[in-house]
Amino acid sequence: MLVTGNRLSDSKILSNISFFDLGVNEHKTVDVKIRKDLSEKKILGHIDPKMITAICQKNNTSQLCANDKGNVIIWIDPDQEPTKHIFNDLPLLKTELDAWGGRFLFLSDPSTKAGKVDAGNIKGLPTNSTFAVDNGRTLLNDFAKREGSAVMNLPLVIVTDREGNILFNSTGYRIGIGEQILKSLR
Repeated sequence: MLVTGNRLSDSKILSNISFFDLGVNEHKTVDVKIRKDLSEKKILGHIDPKMITAICQKNNTSQLCANDKGNVIIWIDPDQEPTKHIFNDLPLLKTELDAWGGRFLFLSDPSTKAGKVDAGNIKGLPTNSTFAVDNGRTLLNDFAKREGSAVMNLPLVIVTDREGNILFNSTGYRIGIGEQILKSLR
């Protein structure tokens, strides 16, 4: 028996089970079939690209935020384990994420205890990565209000297209976030 699984962004798993016979001392090549998500991409919400541009302008990085491929916006608490996990996960898929060509925007709030980022110590992130400040978590709070949630566990990851349509979001700790980002881009 061979079981495969493909975790979707909503944490559901598409599985496939196949059975085959294998005799004593027999070797067999088996085709591995991983089910693909064939459902249409859903737009989960919208984030105003002008707000992203405004944050980038405050951080003197406005030229880096304009991207016709889309954005991955990640609110981080740099000293917390879930954020460290993202910083370890993304370099494993750097080649694929760079091939996509979109912008990665890492936002933190320096007024919080863990809000100061030392970007020089973070290696292997996608080439189009920028660190910026979301003072008072203005953009984060705007997003939370739209989502109807008073609390957002960090890290919060949002993948948008160039119009600001949200294609994927994840809040708090999640295994394989790099793979989930890539799946949402395809």
